[in-house]
Amino acid sequence: MIQRVIFASLCLLVSYTGAGQSPNWRDSLRIRTSLLREHIQEQNYEAAQVEADELRVFLQQRYTPYPPSALTLLSAVYLHNRDKESALSALSEAAKVVESDRDPETKAALLVTLQKEYERWGALAEAAAAQQLLAATQDSIAVRKMNTRTRELEDQIDSLSALLQVKQQENPDQITLDRTRWYVLVGSFSTLLLALFGWQALSTKRWRQRWERREREWDLQQGKPEVPLPEASHSVLSSPVLQPVVQTEAVSAYHSPKYEAWLNGDKEMPIALVVENNRQIALYIRSLISTHYQVEMVGSSAEAMKRVHELLPDLIVCDALLQSNEGIDLIRQVKLSDKTSHIPVLLLSRHHGNEGRLDSLRAGADAWFTRPIQSDDFNGTIQELQEKQKHRHEDFNRFIQLCFTNHRPSLTDRFLSEVVLHIEQQMGNPDFMPDEIARKLQMTNPHFVRKLRALTGKEPAQLIRELRLEKAKYLLEQRVGTPQAISGMVGFSNPGIFSMAFKDYFGDNTNLLMVNY
Repeated sequence: MIQRVIFASLCLLVSYTGAGQSPNWRDSLRIRTSLLREHIQEQNYEAAQVEADELRVFLQQRYTPYPPSALTLLSAVYLHNRDKESALSALSEAAKVVESDRDPETKAALLVTLQKEYERWGALAEAAAAQQLLAATQDSIAVRKMNTRTRELEDQIDSLSALLQVKQQENPDQITLDRTRWYVLVGSFSTLLLALFGWQALSTKRWRQRWERREREWDLQQGKPEVPLPEASHSVLSSPVLQPVVQTEAVSAYHSPKYEAWLNGDKEMPIALVVENNRQIALYIRSLISTHYQVEMVGSSAEAMKRVHELLPDLIVCDALLQSNEGIDLIRQVKLSDKTSHIPVLLLSRHHGNEGRLDSLRAGADAWFTRPIQSDDFNGTIQELQEKQKHRHEDFNRFIQLCFTNHRPSLTDRFLSEVVLHIEQQMGNPDFMPDEIARKLQMTNPHFVRKLRALTGKEPAQLIRELRLEKAKYLLEQRVGTPQAISGMVGFSNPGIFSMAFKDYFGDNTNLLMVNY
């Protein structure tokens, strides 16, 4: 160990006293980085901490951009030593210097490392700023390439113009033909320029949309209506390119009526479970549906099945593959279980046309969607699933209205059939409670409530009350007894409460109903 330190010191001395006595700071940086890497490999993190601090001082004196590899090593040392303050200080120093880097290629490489390390240390605001500055740098690189291509085309046009003049002097009869070719060339060049400008505009718009979704996602994760700006005047966010975007951003997710109702406690927010092992795709899907669902994300089929039984979500979005065909097997297990068969499932397939539909049929999914995911098509598919659920609720309402008549429809769902049967058996019991149904079905009360709400749109107590009132209406129409007697038959211990409930539900008085019929 001592020999290595002596060797590194001699190398530094040679680098500073080399040809012409001019310090070769790049060699010094390389030696310092190699020494720091050796400390990490030997797990000598105390010496690595000292070397990391000296490396930061060296870079500050040179005021040169941090090499991405050196920044990664510094972060690794501070992470092992749990020195978050030093790590964030080093990242902040790199962020200050990167703004003055005029080479967009090296600037983009360092910004990628900055974003990754900020996310590792949980500094989401700084990571967002680094990502946005990275997008602006990449746009600059694209513009530089486009300008280079434009200059090349202009040089070609100048060369062709010179050749045209020579040919006109040699053969004046070909002036008209050569002029036509020149017009075609100018038209082609103009079309190319318009296409390049259109592509740049579309890419800028697409990036802005993606950035807005990421900001909404971070806002929802932090529970804040907007992203605050850091107070440091020299941070990455102080760039004039970033300020208009952050300061004028309006988070549309907080204007959703369903989300505001959920925040006010008026209605429980429905839950969506996203099963996707690619975190970026999972975050993108969450940004698409977070205005209508409380989103849970998992990356494996085993964890997904556990969360399905714990949460009983209102929607499952699952990748068809995961690892091999685990996604299809997971959805099949969900659809074959009586406890979870009602949950709508959206399958993400990598196939198109009939092959994608075959994946959906194999899994028993309610709908399928082909990658790459387009936001408009994906939202349309979610709306179709919600409309199907709405139609199921309407069909069940018609069943309740005809339940005690001669035109009673049949229930295809075994769960609902058992629930209605238990309620009919206990119709006359005023002490009958919904949790008794859950016990008979061998379900916990929260799971029973969520499944019944998903299939019917009703709470258990509401369903029991409506069935009792529909049965009371049928008995009144058949003149089985007086309203007081019928109220006891359907489980109302107080005739006055029965009369008010009947009037609220049907809009009629029980005595008038007896007279009319």
